[in-house]
This record gives sequence, structure tokens and C-alpha cells, in this order.
Amino acid sequence: MHTAYAERTEGKKDAESMFTISSIVSIENVGEMSLITENLNYHLVHGEERYEGEFLDNQNPSITKIEPTEKITLNISFKVPFIQDSYKLIVGSSSSSSDEPWYINDLDKYEY
Repeated sequence: MHTAYAERTEGKKDAESMFTISSIVSIENVGEMSLITENLNYHLVHGEERYEGEFLDNQNPSITKIEPTEKITLNISFKVPFIQDSYKLIVGSSSSSSDEPWYINDLDKYEY
């Protein structure tokens, strides 16, 4: 993971999505088959809470197919109700998931 940052979601009154956490990650295809970035699973975990990531077309490369041994950098966004002290970011595919999560901490806090 390169970086992560938090933003207050403008104009949102929904308590479930008051904040957005964006993670800039590089993903390498170590398998033998091509991967489609939109088909990967992106999860942000804090304790028992689990948030699904969004692959936003306007913030990511237009090439979404990763061939074996290729690497791509992506911006994945997560809608969360609060900014916690730390999270785990897990990226996986239907055939396997990441064994080692990335840890996210030291995000900016916002007054509610």
C-alpha cells in the first residue's frame, strides 16, 4: 500500500457513509491467469466491522486486466460511518485472498 487518506463525504446525511477512506495500492498478479481489477474483492476491516471497497472508474487506470507478473496501482474507496484508529485492508480474488493484510492507521480525525 502506498498511502491512505480520509475525507468527510460532502452533502451526505446518511450516517453509514459520512466518511470516505481512499487507499492507493499496487497489486501484482502472481497467479497464472489474468485478473480483472473490478472482479477483485476489496475489504476494510475494523474489529467485527467490514466495509466493501468501491473501484471508481474516474480514479483508476482504464486498463483493468492484469496479466501474470504484471502490477497495477489502484485507488479503492470505502464509505464508513466513523474514522477509527486503525483498519486492515484485504484484497482478494474469488480463487484466493491475500494472506497478509495492509494496516491503515494515523488517518485524520474529524469533529462530528
